[in-house]
Amino acid sequence: MSKLSKLMSKPKDFVIGGEVFSVYPLSVEEDLEIVMEMTNPAKAGSALKKLIMKTIRKSVPDATEEEIKGMGLKYFKSWKEAIEDVNGLGGEVDESSGKDKPTEGSPKE
Repeated sequence: MSKLSKLMSKPKDFVIGGEVFSVYPLSVEEDLEIVMEMTNPAKAGSALKKLIMKTIRKSVPDATEEEIKGMGLKYFKSWKEAIEDVNGLGGEVDESSGKDKPTEGSPKE
């Protein structure tokens, strides 16, 4: 293996809505185009939606399109923050808010 193998991102587990999900990092090969779209203000919203949908499909491969599209909008921010965290994109979680937020690790009993 080359030196680059040390730079490969690995998935992290997050608790979103009381459930544990392994959130997979973006890859240059598959996701660079979507990330580039996010820098364009006119395309940022749809690019973020594509990115979240793609991440959910990878994290929950047995989820149906109906389940993904029917997911509550209140979890959108949690998925966004988890994606930012696993990719080191600077998404910080506000621990002081009572909102549902992604938490690395296992759900608390």
